[in-house]
Amino acid sequence: MRIDVHQHLGIKWVNAKEISEYFDIILLNPAYKYSCQCCVDGFYQQYLWLKNKNENREKYRLLGIYNPKCRVPLEVELGRQYEKGIVGIVLTPEKHGYKIQDIDKVLEFAEDHKMPIFIKTTQDLTQKIQEFTHLTFVILGSYYPMEEMLYNLLKYNNVFFETSGVPESFLNRIPTDRLIYGSGYPYLPFKNMHFIDVISENALKIISIH
Repeated sequence: MRIDVHQHLGIKWVNAKEISEYFDIILLNPAYKYSCQCCVDGFYQQYLWLKNKNENREKYRLLGIYNPKCRVPLEVELGRQYEKGIVGIVLTPEKHGYKIQDIDKVLEFAEDHKMPIFIKTTQDLTQKIQEFTHLTFVILGSYYPMEEMLYNLLKYNNVFFETSGVPESFLNRIPTDRLIYGSGYPYLPFKNMHFIDVISENALKIISIH
């Protein structure tokens, strides 16, 4: 089974041809391309886009997102998203202007609901990974310039690395069982990497596919 855990289709102003023919399952990432102080970025846009689809709808799953600085209580907002079928939660500290110290309640929600965290940050996650040992963390691709920190994080069994925007020369230095395939499409051009089939099913280890 081929799974792409990182596409941004369905968000306003993101107009691109679907590439669903390459995959059995696609996860929709609601994060905006640029920084904002939004509570949930494009989540509800993607939800409505998917709700209104007539074709290939069964291929898509939703990822949730939450900004800890949001005025809407976490339990209310993530509760709404969970009812709408999210299978994981995206965190983007730098884009939303918060610190790693602010995410504990989000991590607790994800752990309680047995969902992975997809996180894009240059902040050190070691303490949170050690505290939340039953929670899976997927580090989104652009983390790779901080190689030493990434290698240290991948020593933990509950940490994976997602491939979007990362050169294959770098990915080849990471054990394939720690890689999760994500294209970043259409923020990034789709590249049909030669080892998609090798790593794609790793997503089944961390995501409940219904």
